[in-house]
Amino acid sequence: MAAMYELPKRLIYFLVLLIVCVSFYPAKDGYVDKRSHPWNIGISVALNLTKIEIVDAPMRPTKTSIAKSAVPFDVKLVRSIKLVTQFAAVNVLIVCNDIDLNPGPANETLVCTACLKPIGKNQPRAECLRCKSVNHLKCLESSFDINRTCKQCFVGMNGNINNDNDDYCSQVTTEMNDIFRGSGVKIVHQNIRSLLPKIDELRLLISSVQSKIDLFTLSETWLTDDVADSEVSIEGYTFHRRDRGSKEKGGGLGIYVRNDLSVSRRFDLEQSNIESLWVEVNFPHSRGFLVGTFYQPPESSRYYNDAFMDHFEDSAEKAISNNKEVILLGDFNCNLAKGSLNGNGKRLTSTLRSLGFCQLIKEVTRITAWSATLLDLIATNNERFISKSGVLNACLSDHDLVYCIRKMNSSRQTENVELYSHIQTNVDSFLYSHPEALVLITGDFNFRSTGLNANHLKRIAGLTQIVKVATRADVTLDWCLTNSKVDNIYESIQLPPIGTSDHYTILMKAQPSPSKPDNSHIWKRDLRDSRIRPFGRYITTFDWSPILDIHDCDTKYEKFNDTMTVMIEKFFPLERIKVRKCDKPWMTSSIKSAIGRRQKALHESGKNSDIYKYWRNRVQSCIKVARKIYYMRSVEKLKNSNPARWWKEVKAIGGLSSKNS
Repeated sequence: MAAMYELPKRLIYFLVLLIVCVSFYPAKDGYVDKRSHPWNIGISVALNLTKIEIVDAPMRPTKTSIAKSAVPFDVKLVRSIKLVTQFAAVNVLIVCNDIDLNPGPANETLVCTACLKPIGKNQPRAECLRCKSVNHLKCLESSFDINRTCKQCFVGMNGNINNDNDDYCSQVTTEMNDIFRGSGVKIVHQNIRSLLPKIDELRLLISSVQSKIDLFTLSETWLTDDVADSEVSIEGYTFHRRDRGSKEKGGGLGIYVRNDLSVSRRFDLEQSNIESLWVEVNFPHSRGFLVGTFYQPPESSRYYNDAFMDHFEDSAEKAISNNKEVILLGDFNCNLAKGSLNGNGKRLTSTLRSLGFCQLIKEVTRITAWSATLLDLIATNNERFISKSGVLNACLSDHDLVYCIRKMNSSRQTENVELYSHIQTNVDSFLYSHPEALVLITGDFNFRSTGLNANHLKRIAGLTQIVKVATRADVTLDWCLTNSKVDNIYESIQLPPIGTSDHYTILMKAQPSPSKPDNSHIWKRDLRDSRIRPFGRYITTFDWSPILDIHDCDTKYEKFNDTMTVMIEKFFPLERIKVRKCDKPWMTSSIKSAIGRRQKALHESGKNSDIYKYWRNRVQSCIKVARKIYYMRSVEKLKNSNPARWWKEVKAIGGLSSKNS
């Protein structure tokens, strides 16, 4: 009874284990490994568990698979369960198809999302602004130059424009709303590179900004006379335009002005030889300002004008003569990025500085796969009125958008503009007639209440504030402005107030002018060979017998000394020579004479003349020989007179210390 009950129980164990093993076996295209076949493993496990020998099994079990010893049943059960568990776990991992047999360290190689190839360390790459994926530069579409997004994000962005306008460039509009929040005149410039096909995007961008943009200036509108104003109009704005020509492609300028602003076109400031567009913004209770937009074609364009800077300077000077604040915007195609200034960039920077303008944009405004340049600029002649400026990527072209916010005018600011202009005009006029004159302007400028800026005065008129002491309480309200290039030319001394005044009296005491180099004179005999040779011939032919016939030693010495003194004064007279502290010790009068003849030949005959080349080579040769002789004599003198000092100098020259020697 017990035997009959035991047999079905063991058969059940056998069948369960066999099913489990077969269910976890991974098929490999019909290939069967006899050593790992589930039937073989299952039968072996079941036989170990049930002590039954099965003859009709697909694979005949080996002798080692049958238990021959009397091992307790519970021990065999534990061993069998462990074997099945390990086998099942391994098969589960293999079935996952996500296990590397030898993973090793983590692989940090970047993979291009476009070509799916790894990106080398030195290969040019770029990151998408939207999905942050990294791609080879060569794998990016042309759309990257415009919006700096990969192909997938660019397609998705266009889809959002067509399906849901509210999602278009939400990141850009959010940023613009944060920047333009608050009061002030918002002025924006964008190189649009063809306005007509992008007018819908521009309308959407302007309408999405909650704090309305007041002036939106454009360059490279590419409009012609065939395009009507109504085709590029924006609701709530008036459009001023200046096209390149009726049949000319490219170029062109435009300004969108908010309708509630009082703006007039200033045709008198526009130059016919360059692309410029001027408007004047007026306010009811304060002084207005001028806005000029410019575009300079690149040097590779057939429309490039070599005289652009001259005409630009004339236009800006004419605007400044109106005694109003001036703001300049545009694409000047001069790279002003740090470390990238070329000839045109230096010329533009110098022109702006000479006119008293401050360039506000410091970041690059055009980024391509191969370059990053600062081409789009905003400059003002009154930086104190600008509260904010910067660069934004509006996805409208391969140029970024530049902006500035001008503070609302007050009566005090208007007075400051007039004072700045008054000082600049009068100083320029006076120095034009007297270029070497010293200018001193003194007075109570009350900079704390008026907001006057000494740095701005220095920039527009070249005047420096030199009062260094307090003039009222502990504040310097009284200034002394000068155009002197010498530092500390005047010393400011504080004196007691006069009468009931609460301002101290300031004494500006002139400092002594810097002393010139001490050019001393010495007496020296000319010992050149041209003087020594005649002296030698004279003493060899001189009759010394009267001296030799004298028998008294002292008398003979005195007679010889007197005779030699007369000879030396005759052939080597003392000459007064001017010596400068900057002269090298080997510099001689003969070398200076040769230098003078060289300079004379240069001015009279030019540097390509034979006479100039002769004296140039002569000077170089004389200096080389004189330097060599000087060092030889100096070293020999030190060596013979003071050997210890000579060795000390040698060690100092060779970089040796006394310990090393």
